[in-house]
Amino acid sequence: VSVDLPNNRVFMNDIRVPSIFALVPRSEFVDFALTTTAHGPSAPQRGTPYGMTTEMWTSRLRVPCTQPPFGTVTAVDLNTRKIVWQVPAGTAEELGPFKIKTKLPMPMGLPSYAGTSATAGGVVFFAGFQDYYIRAYDAENGTELWKYPLPVGASATPMTYISPKTGKQYVAISVGGAPYSKDVGDYVLAFSLKDGD
Repeated sequence: VSVDLPNNRVFMNDIRVPSIFALVPRSEFVDFALTTTAHGPSAPQRGTPYGMTTEMWTSRLRVPCTQPPFGTVTAVDLNTRKIVWQVPAGTAEELGPFKIKTKLPMPMGLPSYAGTSATAGGVVFFAGFQDYYIRAYDAENGTELWKYPLPVGASATPMTYISPKTGKQYVAISVGGAPYSKDVGDYVLAFSLKDGD
């Protein structure tokens, strides 16, 4: 989560899809050791009598068995402990049945990873979507202010900093790939407002 202390709000993302976790006896784990599941590689849990696998609970079409949204970005007021706004976490552009990319920008909200980053200027950044975007939201009401297509997905939390050299504020993100996707990369991207903005 990220926190806006002056307004006493927190911003977070979630996953709303059940997962199946299994402990695999060590003698059988060798067969699973190189398996990549929906959440990434199996976990060997060295030094224990078991390894662990995890898989999202889906239909035979590889579609979650629950109603969308499958993930959201949410703002909670810490004074009232109530949801202030909530938006679906991305679109189905890069996913689909049988792992075929639909290219459909349906805002159904998908499982998301990493975390949000809130700024003092009232903007919340998030990039852990399955549709390969970094987005900026209005911290007050959740309106999408900006989005930028990334070369592959990102499972990292955006960070913000002010350059001592230029005095400008930047938002940076590590972009290496999203869960559920074979598209991987090795990028670090930084964004700032244009001069004069």
